[in-house]
Amino acid sequence: MGDGSEEVVACAWDGHTYLVNLNKEVVRFKFRENVAAFCAGHYAIEKEVNVPCLFYVTFNNRIVVYYKINMPNIANMTLTETMEQQQGLDELLRSFNCDVSSPSQVSQLYNWCLYGFHPKKTG
Repeated sequence: MGDGSEEVVACAWDGHTYLVNLNKEVVRFKFRENVAAFCAGHYAIEKEVNVPCLFYVTFNNRIVVYYKINMPNIANMTLTETMEQQQGLDELLRSFNCDVSSPSQVSQLYNWCLYGFHPKKTG
């Protein structure tokens, strides 16, 4: 939403909201209440500029509006791809004596950080 690409946005009565792009990639999140009505689109909320909006009408007589929703990309990304976008990552990896030019070393470090698995240790 907000990056110029087309998506389909749908919401179920239980609040599960789905954003699906043309590549069939999906983002799903749960709205906090049951939903009686839902609308999504570009609307002018401030200063006559259309921005991406989600409108939820609840069974508790509330209208909730989320606006300026910008998701630059809903495509799946691996942890490695996500981490590569972080500034200062190379310096951090080097502080763990990790060769940043070696994908296998970087992957081993991530495994150790996430799961406690250290490849140099034996059972």
